Amino acid sequence: MPANIMDNDKVVLSGDEPAWHGLGEYFEIPISAEKAHDEMGGSFTLYQKPVGVQFDDGEFIEVPKSFAIVRGETNKDNRKLVFGYTTDHYTVIQPIDIIKKFDERVGVSISSLGFIQDGRKMFLSWKLPSFEVVKGDEIKLYGCLLVGYDKIFSSRINIGTIRIVCENTFMANMNEAEQENKSNRGRGTIYSGKHSNSKLLFELGEWMNHIQGNAEKEQALLQSFFKNLVNKPIKHEKQAQDLIYTAWPDPAPFNPDSIPLALHDKEQGKIDLKAARVEKIRNGVYDLYTGSEGIAIDENYYGLFNACTQYFNHKMISKKDDAFSISWGGRSAEMNMFAEVLKNN
Repeated sequence: MPANIMDNDKVVLSGDEPAWHGLGEYFEIPISAEKAHDEMGGSFTLYQKPVGVQFDDGEFIEVPKSFAIVRGETNKDNRKLVFGYTTDHYTVIQPIDIIKKFDERVGVSISSLGFIQDGRKMFLSWKLPSFEVVKGDEIKLYGCLLVGYDKIFSSRINIGTIRIVCENTFMANMNEAEQENKSNRGRGTIYSGKHSNSKLLFELGEWMNHIQGNAEKEQALLQSFFKNLVNKPIKHEKQAQDLIYTAWPDPAPFNPDSIPLALHDKEQGKIDLKAARVEKIRNGVYDLYTGSEGIAIDENYYGLFNACTQYFNHKMISKKDDAFSISWGGRSAEMNMFAEVLKNN
């Protein structure tokens, strides 16, 4: 999947590292959201335009309470784009107003700011306090504001480990948040707003301010989770095998009476493919944990979790862009699912 950044340059990054796609502009020094917006050449203005019927004689009849969401020109694109159609309940919030609200209510450097899908979505992330689980092993957390300008996706504020820099990581951040919503580790979607909320801009500002003010508390929750993994020893290899099998068991056989006889071989073929896949995952994670791949792993739940992330991030071959295999799509779900297994066993 491409980066899909608007105008190929509507992204600014600060701190950490430049993005894999090499687009936009990178600053090693801290930078405010409004300054980042200026550096990318600005964004665009949103309009609500009446929707109606244009007759041959020039008469235009408006459809009551029906509007088009229109993106104005950018500094590189003279087109006006229609993002969708909505009613008069849709609240238009200009990108620059959200950017200024971040500077007003959070007041720290951005980590990333950008627009994707021709401006249909905007992202802004900032770095929260990081911590070491064990010496030399740092966990980074980001506050991430995701805003949509069509009628489908409105706005969310997530806390997670994924720094958004493009469409790939936008979707990965969403996926990570959905997985984290199932647990209680101080991560996931902290706030979700609707376009119909006339106070949306105010609430976004207050929630970002709240997250920043409670960053140390959120940090402590996540640190506690990983510390618990460090403090749970694995005393023998069978214990590691059992935990891995709990996460990736053999697929259940199908009921031969539930499908026609002529389709039995096809159904069994599907199950055989699933069985081969989970067997490959189990062997891959286990081999990394036991050190047969030459990787030193601590003999505790945290070491086993690291073997899992090592496998999905670096060993597993995928048809998707390996530059962002770290928490992309199904891989993210697998790693978060294993975290749940370790937490509950």
